[in-house]
Amino acid sequence: MAWGHRTVYVQQPAKSPETPQDQYLRILEAAPFSERAGAIGYFLGEHEDKAQAMQCAQRLAADPEAALRFAGAAALVRLHLGGSREAEKTLWTLIRDESPKVRAKVADGLKWDNLPETGRLKQALAEDADPTVRAHAAMGLYLLGDEASRASLLALTWDPVAEVRAEAIYALQNIEEQNNPPPPTEFLGFVEDPSPLVRSSLAAWLHWENPAISFPYLHRLVRDPDASVRFQALASLGANPASEVTTIVRSATADPDPSIRAEALSLLQSRACADLRQVLLANAADSSSVVRKQVAYGLERDPTPDLLPTLEKFSEDEANMNIRRSALRSLEQLPGVEAEALIVRMLRDPAKPIAKAAEKVLKQRAKIQGVSLESANIVQFGLQDAVATRLAFHGLSKVPLKAWEDFLSQIIRLDGRPKADSASSPAVQVEAQDGTLHCILPFGPAQWIRLDTVFQPGHPTLMGFAIQTTKEVAIWFQTQQPRHFNHGLRLAKRLGWVEGSSPTSDNPVQTARAIHCRARPSRGALLS
Repeated sequence: MAWGHRTVYVQQPAKSPETPQDQYLRILEAAPFSERAGAIGYFLGEHEDKAQAMQCAQRLAADPEAALRFAGAAALVRLHLGGSREAEKTLWTLIRDESPKVRAKVADGLKWDNLPETGRLKQALAEDADPTVRAHAAMGLYLLGDEASRASLLALTWDPVAEVRAEAIYALQNIEEQNNPPPPTEFLGFVEDPSPLVRSSLAAWLHWENPAISFPYLHRLVRDPDASVRFQALASLGANPASEVTTIVRSATADPDPSIRAEALSLLQSRACADLRQVLLANAADSSSVVRKQVAYGLERDPTPDLLPTLEKFSEDEANMNIRRSALRSLEQLPGVEAEALIVRMLRDPAKPIAKAAEKVLKQRAKIQGVSLESANIVQFGLQDAVATRLAFHGLSKVPLKAWEDFLSQIIRLDGRPKADSASSPAVQVEAQDGTLHCILPFGPAQWIRLDTVFQPGHPTLMGFAIQTTKEVAIWFQTQQPRHFNHGLRLAKRLGWVEGSSPTSDNPVQTARAIHCRARPSRGALLS
């Protein structure tokens, strides 16, 4: 008896679709106490069914897991801001939660709420044992103008934790005028606070004080050993128009911290500084891109041709595209071929906005010169030193052949034939005694296009072109001293451009075909 074999496939039961509650729980388990967990609570608090949202938020707030109570706190804060008194009752329970992260979430969520009942919650949070909670409470208390809230905020300026004291001083300076803010003169003693955070916060506050009162303290803080304090003090001093402040700002350009050097250069540009140009150029080679950016911005106000070497370096600065963009704005204001050559080079900038801006500048210059931007008109215009030529070349290339091919790919031959290229078209490539490179290709009936590359030591390479007849090319060859033919010597002799033969035809295509046939011996000749 034969036994048959049958394959049995066991199919796993399909999983039930994931509910929104499952998604929330999965996110909370994967990233507890995160922004995503807070976002879940936020959208729960914004739910249109407030009764259902309150019930779910209270369930989360009473959960044994702190991560779920964290999300519940975020939801209850949103419900409280919507006017729910029931949410406020639950928040009083959460501000005594055993987890400091839950309490900090409540303090952070209530920070920008100015309801009177919220003020009582913030006053209670200001006495929390965790410094993060107290710092959030300090930032939120400045919105309230009642006596109890002001007393809690003033008490936090003497907190043992520096971060809390700094937040309290920062909050005091943000009190609106209608809430009767305290004057900063009452807190000048904090200039000797051991924490740089507190001293920096005080320096920022003194920006709004009478310069006659604030100057001695800011003068002291601008020499602080901590860079953040010096920066804030320097920024606050910038509002003082006194000449001694200009001297202080000028000396800050030599600060070891790059952010302070950049801020000092920025402030000097709006002050009466006789040697501003010299100060800017002295920092043009700074190692920090932030400083070089401020130098570029300063030079942009009044560029002159003597700045071209500096602007050339800025146009190639790889660290910050804003430096290159500022250099382009400066070059745009300068006339002359040198400035145009640098603008053309920026057509190859890796940042597309800069490349487009450079193209726009060149088009404006071409319009002023009366040059049409159509590719055929550019070639027919024929000015080797015109901006249209450099625009067509799309920049200056270290490899002449690559620049030639880029140029030829954009133009149309006068005889309607396919676009010429130096690789497949009959061409003459010659190097002159002075080091210049030339490539001559067919461009139409008895017409040739001559591409010139002129190397200048210490200066950008120049490129140009000309549309010439066969006889005109021959006359041009008489003025040249060829050193070496890279390609096309036989074609040049056949056309009578160089000694060795007389021209047989003015048609470059016929001449090239004749040479091509002569250069290839027949099969019979090879066998013989």
